[in-house]
Amino acid sequence: MNPIEQAAAAFPAFGLAVAHHGAGDLAAARAAYLQVLDQPQLTGLCLHQLGVLAAARGDHRVAADLFSRTLAIAPLPMVYANLHAAQDLIGDRAGATATLIDLGCFLQLHKHHADAVPVYRKVLERDPLSYPAYANLGNACAWLGELPQAAQHLSRAVVLWSRVFPEASRLPRALSQLINSLASKTDLLPDIPAGLPHGPIQKIEELLTTLGKVFGELEMPDAALACFRQSVALSPGYALGHWNLAAELLCRMDFEAGWAAYEWRWRWPEFPEAHRALGLPVWQGEPLAGKRIYVWGEQGLGDSLQFAPLAAQLPALGAEVILEVPASLVRLLAHSFPGVRVVPRPESPERLSFDERLDYVVPLMSLPLRLGLRPQALPLARAYLRPPEGEAPAGLQQPGTNGRPRVGLVWAGQPRHTNDHRRSLPASALTALLRVDTVNWFSLTVGARQADIAGMSGIVDLAPELGDFADTARAVEGLDLVITVDTAVAHLAGAMGRPVWLLLPKVGDWRWGRSGNTTPWYPATRIFRQSRLGDWSDVLAEVAQALRMGEATATVPTLSSFQP
Repeated sequence: MNPIEQAAAAFPAFGLAVAHHGAGDLAAARAAYLQVLDQPQLTGLCLHQLGVLAAARGDHRVAADLFSRTLAIAPLPMVYANLHAAQDLIGDRAGATATLIDLGCFLQLHKHHADAVPVYRKVLERDPLSYPAYANLGNACAWLGELPQAAQHLSRAVVLWSRVFPEASRLPRALSQLINSLASKTDLLPDIPAGLPHGPIQKIEELLTTLGKVFGELEMPDAALACFRQSVALSPGYALGHWNLAAELLCRMDFEAGWAAYEWRWRWPEFPEAHRALGLPVWQGEPLAGKRIYVWGEQGLGDSLQFAPLAAQLPALGAEVILEVPASLVRLLAHSFPGVRVVPRPESPERLSFDERLDYVVPLMSLPLRLGLRPQALPLARAYLRPPEGEAPAGLQQPGTNGRPRVGLVWAGQPRHTNDHRRSLPASALTALLRVDTVNWFSLTVGARQADIAGMSGIVDLAPELGDFADTARAVEGLDLVITVDTAVAHLAGAMGRPVWLLLPKVGDWRWGRSGNTTPWYPATRIFRQSRLGDWSDVLAEVAQALRMGEATATVPTLSSFQP
């Protein structure tokens, strides 16, 4: 049901008005809508329906006014569409075009990117020089994975912008040539004339950042880097531009500039980690002899596992170190780093899990900058995680393995991860792996996707026995190999020095570089990368072949094959 039908079913008086309307008794309908107009739940819908009545009697100016008032209360696609139609009928061409753009933005805000595409195309039919239509169409295509089209539309928007602000654009020559080439391939428009009938155009830094991300996914890293650099050159305070620049620099192992740019995460309003105002000095690298420092883990579980060795370096500087991490990591890290006091993360980010005197606080992911981490210092440590004493999960103690290697499998991470749709395997992909019967399979996947193997044979589900990462570490210790997508288990097994086969999407996280089958972070990890965006078939075929060839217990590649 649409919103009108839903309200009619829920509120009898409104339903009566809708019934009159449907029967063609417009006077009775108008009176009935006015009768319930003051009810907060119905005000917006009544204004809309009154606008529909005004349009029916040909009073399109009144209709447009009512639809505009409706949008302030009930922004719905049907309201945008009716306002657009009314504006067209009264000759307000600019207003009608702006309303279409607003409709597209509304749809994208609610993640309906596919629905927004035809809206922007309609704008471009009306106004072939619409910068926002091209910018937003490119953004929608990027969300939909239509990367070549996204690059073309975004490039067209950059060219439009540069026509308005020729002095401010000054793109690097190679980037300018590339963007102009892509813009000319767009088949919707004629050549762009010099001079545009537009007012000031803003947010070019956002456009360049989006285009940079698209270039990155199209395996055009130099163009991506140029876009990110230009976005912060044009808008030095643009935090998201710096954040994306940091990822690109770190992917290239440019740690000196990368870690500095990484600090901009705290100025990005949408950064998922709360910036904790703890009322204590943030450590900037001051001497730590005799000081007590509180290091708090941020971002994902994998980040805490990967960078915990840096917190463990601080006692050598004379500090007493308290490391705060999610509760599921406390037992494992406390046992692995006896020189560090490990405490669980509190429920409120404004609190600390430590009530004694402190001299400094610092986010864990700021330690690479503070300690001057450089690529030659990798790996941070070798086999630095070890589980506390205890029995392996009962599922690993089952007899009847017939001497075949024991392989742990993680095919999915937390669904709330922003890139989970690309990093996790679809449930259908499990069949291809589990068909390999030269190994014994054990599932280490926990959470919502654990249910993917319900009813499947050929794999033992260890998840019910994995209460925290200390339990998972004991399970990993009993396995010959862990095959995993990019989740915390990849960091866990890698940091234990255990053999890991890491399955990566075409465009992976910065820490894994762009190519090569090894990583300097974890020497016992072997990487399998997609050759086509979103297509896991080649990865799964390669893994299955390696398993059948007996490589589950083979020596991992040397670091000489790593290419940042």
